[in-house]
Formats: sequence, structure tokens, C-alpha cells
Amino acid sequence: MKNYLDEMPYPSGFRGELEEKFLSFALGYFPECGGEEKLLPFIVRSKIHHTLDVCRIGEYIMENDPCWKKSGQREKFIGYCICLAHDLSRFPQYRNFHTLRDELSFDHGKKSSEILREKEFLIPELSGSELQKVCRAIEVHNKKSIPENYPEEELLSAQLVRDADKLSILKVVTEHFMLPVEERSKDVELNVPDLPGCTEEVLKMALSGRGVPYTAIRCVNDFKIIVFQWPGDLNFASSAKYALEMDLFGRFASFLPEHPEMPLLVEKTMNDLRFLAEKR
Repeated sequence: MKNYLDEMPYPSGFRGELEEKFLSFALGYFPECGGEEKLLPFIVRSKIHHTLDVCRIGEYIMENDPCWKKSGQREKFIGYCICLAHDLSRFPQYRNFHTLRDELSFDHGKKSSEILREKEFLIPELSGSELQKVCRAIEVHNKKSIPENYPEEELLSAQLVRDADKLSILKVVTEHFMLPVEERSKDVELNVPDLPGCTEEVLKMALSGRGVPYTAIRCVNDFKIIVFQWPGDLNFASSAKYALEMDLFGRFASFLPEHPEMPLLVEKTMNDLRFLAEKR
């Protein structure tokens, strides 16, 4: 699995220019680093590479999913812009609040949308109506669900960034648990204690297919179990295909606590992914 702090080369041409512009935007919040990405705090560097990864996953989904076959290149460009700009606010958030927790700072989806609307980050190639479409998708990318009154003709774009974001976050979380315990971030672990075992009710709900609310989490292992619900939130067959090809959930399974029913949870997740991947 690619490490987020390894060099991720920027593409050439127009997309490369946009991504270089994104990097300059992020670096601008940390002038003490003198424009050197390697001098940024780990969590900030991770967010830069997460964004670029979301762009790559988004492109994979658009190029491989049946739902996107009828979409033209312009529509795919809009999808790419949504992926690129979805986390713009993470940099002022960490700079000003020293955390990425929205409840301790601001709603990062809404704030990222505002950054675009207020032209703090410019994508001049977008028309006014296209910019509003991008902003609407960004604003709902971190919500529990897309509002029922969301414009139906824009639904694919909103679903795209949600899927790509979730799959990339799974990579980030996997890398997090690969770190020595003393180097891990409590923000990633939702600031719950790292205890042996898990909450039986959380595992029971996950196995039954019922959604486990984050409020039910009592320890880090409960959070790991909840991750195995994420396939149920994916929207595209190609998202599930990507997860299977990269073995994202298989890799993460190695961090689950020992429990006689844990293999059943992994098997259920893999079956759910295979079922979604085969949808046409």
C-alpha cells in the first residue's frame, strides 16, 4: 500500500497545474515551513496526499463505473474538481484550531465550500453554475447522508466524492494503525480509550447489518469494527471493485481484536463488496 508521505508525482498538463495550485494553497497556511512540503506537520502532509488520492480514486470510479458511462468529459472534470477541493478547509482548520475535529472547530464541508465561493481558491475554468454544483457536492460530502432534496441531476457528483473520500480515509486509518502506539493520533481514534476486546453490542449490531451509531463506540476496537460497515455506504460498483482490488478491508482486518465472531464480520464485509462490485 502506498504511504501517503511517499512522493506522489503530480500529473503533467492542466491537472498538474491545478494540483500544484492546491499544494501552494495548503503551504500558504504554514509560512514557517518556507514552502517545503516535507517540513509540514505529519497530519497536514497526510491531508495533502489524501486529497490527491481522492482525486485518483474519483477518476478510477468515473472511468470504470457503468453509472458514469454516459457522462461527458466536462462532467468528469467537474467530478475531479469536487475531489480536489473537498478538503480545502482542513488547512486553516488545523492552523487555527490545531485539530481536524469539526465539533471543536467548524464544519469542514461547509467551510471548504465557502473557500471556493469566496474565491480564496480559484478554479477559473469553472463557469458560475458549475462552481455552484461543485460547492453543493463539497458541502454534503461529510454529512451522514445526502439530503433528500438534493438536485437529482447532480447526485452522481455528490456520491462520487463521498465514495472516493471514504476509500482514501480507509487507507489513512490503516496506515495510522501501522504506526507505533505512541505515534498515533487520538483524533483518528475518536478520542476513545484503547482497551482490549470490544463492546459486544457493537459487534452484534455490525454482524446483523444494523447501522452502528458512532455514539455506541466505547473503545478503539469498536471504531475498527464500525469501519467494516463502510461498504454499505458505497454508491458505485467500481468503488467496491477498487476496494477489492486494493484489498483495503483485508489489510485493515489485521487490526481487529481477537474474537470468535470477528472472521464472520470480515466475511460479511467481503461478501457485501463482491455483491456491489457485480452490479451493473
